[in-house]
Amino acid sequence: MKRGTTTRSEDQTPRPAAAMGLFLLCMILIWFVPGFFEPGLFICGSDSPDSFMKHVWFIPDGSGTPGSPFTVHTRAGDFHLDPGDVDDGPFLSFSSRSATALHAVCTRGQTGEEYVVGQWWYTDEEAFRDEKKVFFESLAARGEVSPVTLDLGDHLPAAAAEQVCPALFFTNETAMGYVLTYVRPFDNGDDFFIVYYGTQGDVVGPDPEGALEALIAERFSPSAVRPPGEDPEPAVRMPDIGVPPIVRCAAALLFLGVKTEVQARPRRLLILFALLAALYLVPASLMGASTRMDLPNFISGWSYFDAPPLLDALLSLLTFLPGLSLLFLATVAPFLLLTRHLPLRRPIPAVLLSGTLLFPYLVVLVLWTDPLDLSLPPSLALPVSTLRGVCIAAAGAVALFAAWAAVERART
Repeated sequence: MKRGTTTRSEDQTPRPAAAMGLFLLCMILIWFVPGFFEPGLFICGSDSPDSFMKHVWFIPDGSGTPGSPFTVHTRAGDFHLDPGDVDDGPFLSFSSRSATALHAVCTRGQTGEEYVVGQWWYTDEEAFRDEKKVFFESLAARGEVSPVTLDLGDHLPAAAAEQVCPALFFTNETAMGYVLTYVRPFDNGDDFFIVYYGTQGDVVGPDPEGALEALIAERFSPSAVRPPGEDPEPAVRMPDIGVPPIVRCAAALLFLGVKTEVQARPRRLLILFALLAALYLVPASLMGASTRMDLPNFISGWSYFDAPPLLDALLSLLTFLPGLSLLFLATVAPFLLLTRHLPLRRPIPAVLLSGTLLFPYLVVLVLWTDPLDLSLPPSLALPVSTLRGVCIAAAGAVALFAAWAAVERART
């Protein structure tokens, strides 16, 4: 009888290795599998950017790179961004009534060449259709236009899924440029963009096409780019209802995976935190992330070190997963520690609630929010941003634990 009881007890003991394996599988399902169906999820997650971010979305600004925020670093050299007025340009005759417009001048540091980037953001599909035709007609009246296919392979990481894009080429006696149209680049919302990249001024370099391609690559969204003459298709988006259950499962699996070890030796939790932090911070710093915990497509990647495309993609994935796991561990760590002193009768539902409420918020906070102290050197900016997210996660989990424990005590 005792032998049978012991066997049943052993069978009911969670297996940390199996639980951690299922946890990592959930992490891949949350962030990477959806990207194959809708790559926009890699860019902005489950929430669309705010109106200010959309206003400047396709204007290169050098964010997330060391140095001046107004210096755009490309493989063709550095460009200084000036959001001031445009002196001249073939699009100045185009006046939109429905779009939010923004223009900027990018000056090439080595030669002084000037390039202009113009963006028109629409939220009404019918207005986008109509004014796009007007824009093309205004270009045709000032020069020659023709459809082309741009090869951005020289300006994108080797592991990039798509390196070519359709565009409209414009040229006349004084200027040349490319027009790109983007349809619904975000996973939620009806947003449409017309973006013009062209030369400006009298100083023209030996390879203006290469410079323009480099600027295009800085804000390239392959999942949303469409041939300029093509009308938008009906929106087909992945439902969001599948993500929260996976988040809950991931939180519970992580809790079960480390519960046994932590109960025996609490110091192992600190070792796990340190290991995840090292597995993320060290390679992410080498890969170019400096001011935030960048998504894989925003990190320059191991191709910078001439890694083959498959190896580049694998290393980027193995770098990003520890960062996400670190945030997830911070959402459940208080439950692992505090339940030893204040046992919960239903800890798993509490952990599910913690993962669901805290983790999506933390990803947005840490992924897309710069550190509080922008005066920090790039070598410290990424650790500070990550540490802040971990601390907020732990504080939020403590509050949820206390609330759950209070509810349980009130019911008794």
